[in-house]
Amino acid sequence: AVIVAMAWQALERWRQRSHPGAHLAGIGALLFMASDAALGVNRFRGTFPGSAVLVLGTYYAAQFLFAASVRKRAAVPLG
Repeated sequence: AVIVAMAWQALERWRQRSHPGAHLAGIGALLFMASDAALGVNRFRGTFPGSAVLVLGTYYAAQFLFAASVRKRAAVPLG
């Protein structure tokens, strides 16, 4: 529920165009949800081919996009 709330908030900020990096955070949130879903399936339903690549690939891409969104937001003067 917490991850869904985080993604929802990030997507709403993107939809409202609240700051220049919001789209990066929104895409990162979707990738983070995909990573967590794949991890849950892998752990509780059984492993599947390419699970490690899917879980880690989406996780690291999400973290990169989160950091890029913060960097892009920091480059814009407040006010």
